[in-house]
Amino acid sequence: MATVNEIKVHYGNLQAEILTESFDLGAVAQQHELAMPDEVTAQLSPREADGVRAAQAYNATVEERERLKARYLELDAELRAAVEARAAQVEDILAPENISFTDLSTAASMTEEQLLATLEMALRVGDENAALLAFQAARERDLDTVIARAVTLK
Repeated sequence: MATVNEIKVHYGNLQAEILTESFDLGAVAQQHELAMPDEVTAQLSPREADGVRAAQAYNATVEERERLKARYLELDAELRAAVEARAAQVEDILAPENISFTDLSTAASMTEEQLLATLEMALRVGDENAALLAFQAARERDLDTVIARAVTLK
């Protein structure tokens, strides 16, 4: 499973490629060939032909820029969805199993110090479920000390 950071790097690289392509649009426009039948081109003066070529190049550039913009936004939406999916996976992994309402309410009413002590005792005796319950209670209440301790211990 990719980490959130790996997901962000992957999509960031794809978006960087799109940005690079967008910077090259001017050079592509300058190389644009006149797309008209030879019979019509023969009736145009060089100045008129250059004007038509410039207009065609501009239109092609605008279309390509819009396509790149749409793809960039698609990647941005995909990135957000991938990060949310990974976060949901992590939440599932970190969710304690087979806990009762009493367990939840007890953990919710513990002080930060009590949660720290519970977390350390649970990990010391190998009760991962109790440790996850303490960790979840700390995350729900934004108790950074308990969260940091859990991350360093496990």
